Amino acid sequence: MTFTLTNLGEVARTLGHYDEARIYYEESEALLRTSGDRGDMARLVHNLGYIALHEGDNVRAESQFRESLVMFRQLGNRRGIAECLAAFGGLKARQGEPKWGAEMLGAAQTLLQATGGAWWPADRSRWS
Repeated sequence: MTFTLTNLGEVARTLGHYDEARIYYEESEALLRTSGDRGDMARLVHNLGYIALHEGDNVRAESQFRESLVMFRQLGNRRGIAECLAAFGGLKARQGEPKWGAEMLGAAQTLLQATGGAWWPADRSRWS
């Protein structure tokens, strides 16, 4: 159920329907808090960071991205770490630090390629 809700949130976010995405993410979050699934929770916390970023709440976005980075590092999830680096890159570019942002996006791309992965559609639409 949480996987489906989170993915529905991803589809909504890709389409630019952030209010709808938030609803799906928050429903998933309520279920994940009781299930203890750390991997899906890390992904969800990361996604909520994008909602905050869209809403212009850079402080909350950074907090969400930091929390998810810690979780992905504890899990050894290199793909998740790459996604967090990309999120920080976008956030820093948005805050007027384009050089720092570009370096973070470059590091994220390098790490993602090392895992053999590709950007999720919702994330690809953010950075391409």
